[in-house]
Formats: sequence, C-alpha cells, structure tokens
Amino acid sequence: KMLTHRSLILTVLPILALSLQCFNYEVPAGQTPTVPRTSVECPFTARFCISAYSLRNINGNQVYYENRGCADDIMCQQFIKKQTTECQGLGYNRQCCCMGNQCNDEIR
Repeated sequence: KMLTHRSLILTVLPILALSLQCFNYEVPAGQTPTVPRTSVECPFTARFCISAYSLRNINGNQVYYENRGCADDIMCQQFIKKQTTECQGLGYNRQCCCMGNQCNDEIR
C-alpha cells in the first residue's frame, strides 16, 4: 500500500510543476500597483494569461481598471481564432492573451 502512495505522488508532482502561472491583480489604469504583483498557479483549464481593462463605477465615477489573471479558451477565443498574440482593441478597450508563465505583466 505504501508503494502505491509513493507512485501516486511521483506521478502527480510533474503535473503540478507544469501548471501555468500568471500575474493576478487589479489596479486603477495608469497607476503603479501599491502592493507587490502577485502570481497564481492557474487551474488546469487555463491555457492563457490575460491582461485586460474593465470599466467600473466607483462612487458615481467611471474608472478603468487594469486586470491580470488566468484565462481559458473561451475568454481568449478571438486570439485562438485569429492565431495571433497581438492585443485586441484600442485604448482602454483592450484585451491581451498570452501563453507562458507570467507573460501578462504588461498590456502591450
């Protein structure tokens, strides 16, 4: 029984090491993060890291936020369809998907 547990651990460890890591934080657009940028291990369904802007209503004011995180195929379907790594959209209406650990450090 002990041998079975060791085999299972040795099988799972390489899979965990292959998990995608993406920056995961949110800051008002154009501002430097006041906290260290954090990186998370993405769920197995996420093949991409994403950088995007979102519009939020803060006390009656429209404020753009820069978002970073993990993304699945549905969130990045326009990049898959166009087979591009270029960001889509202009200005604060932009979204970027990329593949690779912590590739979403900037909105290019």
